[in-house]
Amino acid sequence: MKRVKTFLSNLLEDTAKNEKKWYGESHITLAKAEVGKSFKGHAFNITFQKDASCNEKGSFTRHNRYYAGSVNEMYSIDGNKTFISFFIHGFSPKWLVKKQIDIIDHAREGNVFIGQQLKMVDPSIIIGDNPKITLYSNSYAVEYKQEIDGVHFSGHRENIDDLRELNLFYREVRDKIKHTEIENIIKGIEDLTTVPLNINQNVLL
Repeated sequence: MKRVKTFLSNLLEDTAKNEKKWYGESHITLAKAEVGKSFKGHAFNITFQKDASCNEKGSFTRHNRYYAGSVNEMYSIDGNKTFISFFIHGFSPKWLVKKQIDIIDHAREGNVFIGQQLKMVDPSIIIGDNPKITLYSNSYAVEYKQEIDGVHFSGHRENIDDLRELNLFYREVRDKIKHTEIENIIKGIEDLTTVPLNINQNVLL
């Protein structure tokens, strides 16, 4: 980690001192650890990227993976902003898989176009925008994005707490799906011709 801190500090203080001849897009791994090397269930990598073709100063990315999910933090030197993405995923319970199929069947009733489209692709359903829940055929994924001014890299405790909050959000939405009638859920789909189907979270009880 000392190498990472030194490299980042030097670049932020005076990029010119660290300038090298970059040809096209370049990628440097500054530090990494396999699962369990730092602590149980954790893995990470820190990278520096720079594209000389557009004279950019570059960006740092730190990716942390935990039992609870993963957190990706990317700091853009040029924009002086940190872009953070929280991600969790897992297998869906059987009742949710069945209800998802029922929702799709009801949505495509009398609609030949969407019926044909859903046979060609994985019948996924998207709920919300940010956080965004994606229900696949037998699994789910939840993503939440943030944009913060300046450099912002959180500690492990904060990351894990945020992932737990995201998991709680998913469980709350899942419970609402369970107790909302299919007819009301269909009302929250603005465009029945899109694949995957996009459900407005507000229609859920």
